[in-house]
Amino acid sequence: MFAATCATAAFSPAAAAQTDAAWQLSALLGLLLLALTARLIGQRTALGAMQTQARLWERSIESMNVGIALYDCDDRLLNCNAAFRALYPEIAHLLVGGTNFYDIVAEYYHHAPAETIDGRTKEQFLEEARRRRTGFEVSEVVRYLRDRWLLMTDCRTADGGIISFRRDVTKQTLIEHDLSKRRKVIDDLTELTYDWFWREDADGRFIEFSAAVEEHLRQTGNQLMGKRRVEMPSFEADAQPYAEYLSHIERRERFPWFTYRTQRGDGTPMSIAVTGKPIFDERGEFQGYYGAGRDVTEREETLAALRKSEERFRALTMLATEWYWETDTEFRITSVRGTPGHEEQVQKLVHGRRLWEISGIDRSMPVDWEELKSEVAERRAFKHLKVKLLRDHLGQPAYYEVSGQPVIEHGLFIGYRGLAWDVTERESLIAKISDNEARFRALTELSSDWYWEMDEQLRFTRLQRGERDTINLDSEDIIGKHRWDLPGELIRPSSWDEHRATLLARKPFRDVMFRRWMPDGSYVYNVTSGDPVHDAEGKFLGYRGIGKNITDQVKSQERIERLATVDELTQLANRQTFDERAGRILANAYAGEKRCALLFIDLDNFRLLNNGYGHRVGDQMLSIVASRMRNVIGEPHLLGRRGGDELVVLLIDIPRGDYAVEVAKELIRSISEPARVLGMEVAVTPSVGISFFPQDGIELDSLLNAADAAMYQAKESGRQTYAFYTPTVARRADLRLRLEQRLRKAVEARDFKLVYQPLISLNDGKLVGAEALIRWRDAELGDISPSEFIPIAEESGLIVALGEWVLHEACRARRNWRMQGLDIPPLSINMAGVQLRQLGCVEGLINVLKEYDVPPEDIEVEVTETGLLDTSARSRENLVRMRNAGVRIALDDFGVGFSSLAHLRDLPIHRLKIDRSFTVECMRDARTLTIVKAVIDMARSLGICITAEGIETQAQQTWMQHLGCDSAQGYLFARPMNVDDFVQMFIDRRGVGRERSLMH
Repeated sequence: MFAATCATAAFSPAAAAQTDAAWQLSALLGLLLLALTARLIGQRTALGAMQTQARLWERSIESMNVGIALYDCDDRLLNCNAAFRALYPEIAHLLVGGTNFYDIVAEYYHHAPAETIDGRTKEQFLEEARRRRTGFEVSEVVRYLRDRWLLMTDCRTADGGIISFRRDVTKQTLIEHDLSKRRKVIDDLTELTYDWFWREDADGRFIEFSAAVEEHLRQTGNQLMGKRRVEMPSFEADAQPYAEYLSHIERRERFPWFTYRTQRGDGTPMSIAVTGKPIFDERGEFQGYYGAGRDVTEREETLAALRKSEERFRALTMLATEWYWETDTEFRITSVRGTPGHEEQVQKLVHGRRLWEISGIDRSMPVDWEELKSEVAERRAFKHLKVKLLRDHLGQPAYYEVSGQPVIEHGLFIGYRGLAWDVTERESLIAKISDNEARFRALTELSSDWYWEMDEQLRFTRLQRGERDTINLDSEDIIGKHRWDLPGELIRPSSWDEHRATLLARKPFRDVMFRRWMPDGSYVYNVTSGDPVHDAEGKFLGYRGIGKNITDQVKSQERIERLATVDELTQLANRQTFDERAGRILANAYAGEKRCALLFIDLDNFRLLNNGYGHRVGDQMLSIVASRMRNVIGEPHLLGRRGGDELVVLLIDIPRGDYAVEVAKELIRSISEPARVLGMEVAVTPSVGISFFPQDGIELDSLLNAADAAMYQAKESGRQTYAFYTPTVARRADLRLRLEQRLRKAVEARDFKLVYQPLISLNDGKLVGAEALIRWRDAELGDISPSEFIPIAEESGLIVALGEWVLHEACRARRNWRMQGLDIPPLSINMAGVQLRQLGCVEGLINVLKEYDVPPEDIEVEVTETGLLDTSARSRENLVRMRNAGVRIALDDFGVGFSSLAHLRDLPIHRLKIDRSFTVECMRDARTLTIVKAVIDMARSLGICITAEGIETQAQQTWMQHLGCDSAQGYLFARPMNVDDFVQMFIDRRGVGRERSLMH
């Protein structure tokens, strides 16, 4: 019992050996006494004879010189003998039945020798006793107490109690005797379970082996003593298991079986598997490892042989066939082996399917599947079944020849196994042979078109015409001439020089194609093939061959190619085709020193038309524009569509520069004419940019860029006009490119600022809000107008980042004003259409408001009419969600573009801002006035506030106030101002208890 409470004194290695030596005897005695005591306790109510026997046992235990104490499951002392009490005379009065174990330990702390206490507090003393008592089923330790060594063993009983033994093991002879007995038992147990036992110290060096190690390693354990495992002869281990083994060792934890290779004492190789557990002393300090070892040489050699056999099987399979397969009893494929790296793909394609169920099998192949099913049902073998997969594991068409046979084991059918040959190459060869035979037959059948012969000078000597004569030349016009002397255009090969080189090399030629014009203006395509002719001595005599008319085939091919090269909507050359053909044309023009012109045509505001009237109207209008362009420009010039509403024209070999201008003017006139589309009269206008070859560029990309820049110049000049590429245009294009590059850097650096323009009530002149406007001053380019950089931001996709920056800055300003005690009215910010269409638009807005603690009603979001043209479901949903969150929505620039009163009806708009153009125009145009008045009346009836933009004069203010506008914004009241000036204006104009009027 007191093994948990006695201090550990410093003792010699001999004392450590005593502990091991005495364990065997103590354990046996403990088990005997445990059984006896349990029996005595459990049979107190037995017959008198049994009671007598129990008393005899009690007297025997009492007379023993081994201290014995018994505790119940509640740690109360049941009894102890005199030898036990004699060991602890200081507390003998407590060693009576019913005393709690921890009370005994607590009292003993006050009487124990100093070496027993070992500097520990009473709490530490009790905690160690509790820890050891709740540990293993059997605990054993040797303690030094009053000049003697005690072997103290505690055993847990089946009912949870404890039996404690105390024995004086000072005598060395008894220790050595017990040690040898215990070692013999351990060695015997080790040999029964494993091959040998080993132990390492804390540094990983061997310090002990069982005797059996010599039999397996063919060297004594002493020869390995002091060495680490990796220092064994020719130590070698696989990387992954070795790394895991080292990881376990480093963490001081048990490691599972680890296999490595080494050499026996006689130099022969062997494989060893070891497992081990860490050793810790009673203080929890790491002492090393102990464990077991096995000689697994035979097992590893067997596994290696199996792997080698597997590799041989695979190699044999690959030599004999592409794939080996197996099925279950239902003929479902369960296993496939074949080309390394492709097995997983093939498994996905065929696993779990019957042969006729494999996806992608070509059902047009002449395979009798019913016959195969019958053979499988009758467990018969089948051979050379040819199947075609439309798409195999590589995604390619493939042919396979499959053979299989049933597998019978122990009289039971377990499935099929077989081989599958990839015969795609063979089938392809057969197909080519068949194709060649068909060609030969076709040539023979078609040789009636004409048959010809040439002499050694490559001049025609004979021409035999067939039933379909499409040469359209008399025989005397052909005989005696070379082929290249005859009229017609060579199509293939690319030049007569190439064909002549083939003839001079005395090589056969096939399918030389040329085109000839017929008297009625049509053309025919002819193809001819020939072989050299030699005499018996090998002397070259000339050529002979046949020709045929392939006009129908060529026209069919042209129709197919047209589908791939022509834009389906406009029937103009698509982008790829235009670029390829234009590239060849420009190359020939450069070689011939010819002049060309490239016209880049963009339809003005076509996106607004497309969104306003719908894509059906836009598509039909594009088709009409393309048709009008074809009426203006014919062969040999080239027309194409780049994409969207961008169209291009390449004028070939123009006589003068004015010719391009004349074509551009005619295109503008023709395209601008109104057209009737789906019952509506629709009109579009083009802007045309013109660049010339070669002065504006010798490559197509250079010409396109130049014409594109000139087209933008035409738009800036008022649209529905043309412009040339000039140095000024080039500079403007470069400036625009440079501006976009600088804008990107500015967005990254947040190199912007906000200015604020007040919104004034027309009733009392008070400040009712302000619009936050972005400004940009570039370090190199200076102040850049928003009208310049905002379109660039929209085209380049930077507008989203700009909008997010404005939102953050506006909210930050509102937070600062609130902290300063300034009750400034709500701010409005602009949101682009692309922002409105984003999936997380509303969440992002709400998160920023929360970040700066800004109430939703303090921010008003302005969206433009053009931004609302694409009122997709997502855009509408985002507007509604914003309004539901408390954010007000304003419709900005009303009157610009395709104004729609449906916006006032369908969208959750709080404020309508009438564009400056309407503000000015309604004062001098009665129709405009009528429209503005009607819009204001309708908006007011819908509960929408009206703001007039661009108020610059007192007359405009009075006029718009008279029409019913609630508020106004413009230079008459205040220009956009920086944050400090805006705040100062608010403070200065704020009177006592109310604001001063901003009305003039």
